[in-house]
Amino acid sequence: MDIQFLELLTEIRNPVLTAANMVITTLGGGTLYIALLCLIYWCVDKKFAYRLGIIYILSGMAVHSLKIIFRVPRPWVRDPSFNVVKAAKAGAGGYSFPSGHTQNTTAFLSTIAYKCKKPVLKVLCYIGIFLVMFSRMYLGVHTPTDVGVAFLLTLIISLYVNHYGENYSIDVKTIHKINFFMVLLSVAVTALAIYLYVTVPELPASKLIGTVKYTGAAVGFIIGLCVEKKYIRFNEKATTFPKQILKFTIGIIVSLALHKGLSFIIKTFFATILPLYFIEYALVFVFVICVYPIFIKKFFTDEFYL
Repeated sequence: MDIQFLELLTEIRNPVLTAANMVITTLGGGTLYIALLCLIYWCVDKKFAYRLGIIYILSGMAVHSLKIIFRVPRPWVRDPSFNVVKAAKAGAGGYSFPSGHTQNTTAFLSTIAYKCKKPVLKVLCYIGIFLVMFSRMYLGVHTPTDVGVAFLLTLIISLYVNHYGENYSIDVKTIHKINFFMVLLSVAVTALAIYLYVTVPELPASKLIGTVKYTGAAVGFIIGLCVEKKYIRFNEKATTFPKQILKFTIGIIVSLALHKGLSFIIKTFFATILPLYFIEYALVFVFVICVYPIFIKKFFTDEFYL
């Protein structure tokens, strides 16, 4: 049934729609949302960014765990006669179910929608989510089940975390419990990945990279959060607006350079060593959450202390 629906979508393909959906589908990429997380964390609202980060990482671990548990092939693998858009196929190397692009988009836009007061902005956020979901199906890289399960799972996590964050006071003990839960979950997901890699001969290391990245992000996020809250406590509001722009520009350039540099080295020389992907994402998140804020506090606010 899923493949049949995708076959129907191939009938409406044309160069204009295909180009538009190729642009839309890039909005579901993880790099964009990490950049948005940095912007909100460094320049707008730290507490809201913490919540965004928790939802993004929890939903990512959940979705990528399901990917390696069910190991559902991509539509063109399940049905060799199916006509996938070749330009989109290159970036769809992992398993099909559930959709990582849908998870990325839903984690961020549903959280922003929850925060927005105006109904029209909430609607626009969900339109953005559904456009990305549709683009994944239109291009032929995901089925309705792939995007539907990813959307519902991420939305449940998002609504729960947002409801808790908005309606209950978050004290130090609660933060410690959240941190402990996320570290425990990352250990469980890592153990799952190792178990499946050892016991399932047909599961290549390349299919586990996404799962390992999210566990590394979780550990890096928690380490960074603990250090920042205890020792740094930077102010996300710079002394002037130009400093805000400069602060974000420098931070995002250095963060992306760190991310892309580590990624290039690992993929070029150590592509099959999974722990290095864990270390890569842990280091990137530690830099974003607690290392760069030291420089923010020193150069972009009125006071610096440790």
